[in-house]
Amino acid sequence: MRPVASAATDVNERDQIVGWSVTRDGRYRAVLWEGGRIRQLDRRFTEATAINDSGVIVGACGESACVWEAGRLTHLGRVASSA
Repeated sequence: MRPVASAATDVNERDQIVGWSVTRDGRYRAVLWEGGRIRQLDRRFTEATAINDSGVIVGACGESACVWEAGRLTHLGRVASSA
């Protein structure tokens, strides 16, 4: 499905860019731009916020923090409220 909006949130030294996109039905998806192509990561991964030079990506899976590494998604638990 083609995104209706997208944004970049971080770039590493290997020119890999991460961020998010929104689908026509309003779902947020974490994305990786690499080599001129964009790809959605795991459908549970809603927003990629940072990427290190090894290609490890951190972000959000709904209200949980998560890590994408070597093609695998790991949930780190719920994010505490700052309020």
